[in-house]
Amino acid sequence: MFARELAREYPHAVRQVITLGSPFRYRQQDRTVLSDVAERRSHLFVPWLPDSVLDEDEREPVPVPVTAVYSRTDGVARWHACIEADGPQRENIEVYGSHTGLAVNFAALVAVSDRLAQPEDRWRPFKAPPGVRALFPKPVTWMPRIELDASGSPVAGAPVLRLVPSSEEEVMNV
Repeated sequence: MFARELAREYPHAVRQVITLGSPFRYRQQDRTVLSDVAERRSHLFVPWLPDSVLDEDEREPVPVPVTAVYSRTDGVARWHACIEADGPQRENIEVYGSHTGLAVNFAALVAVSDRLAQPEDRWRPFKAPPGVRALFPKPVTWMPRIELDASGSPVAGAPVLRLVPSSEEEVMNV
């Protein structure tokens, strides 16, 4: 999450951002198995100012390429909170594994290595290498959806967000 903020503040000094199970889309109502523990200890790390925290979708996009590696079997962070919105030079890579295991997860390491090996001026979306494609489920993307009134016009106010599955099969699994 710090990398995303640093990239927003100093895009000239950040080549790209790669997150591993980072819940940057966390909202106060999101709960995990560790929420109570985190809330009791959070004052040691970051002051919590709910009125001053902007929702990720109300912020400017990170101005450098962003890759979000996440797992639906994370067990700590809600995977919905770890996925990037649709947009240029933004992608999500889903892997199988646990939150604490992402740093040593073979598929995550393949993805991170691939991202780091790209030339700085030639970003391209991740494509799993042959032989390990089965380690990468088809990811989903977070996209804003504007509510429409009966006439089909956008309703005033903030956009309502929905998870956009990558395939019809994903609709059943979200």
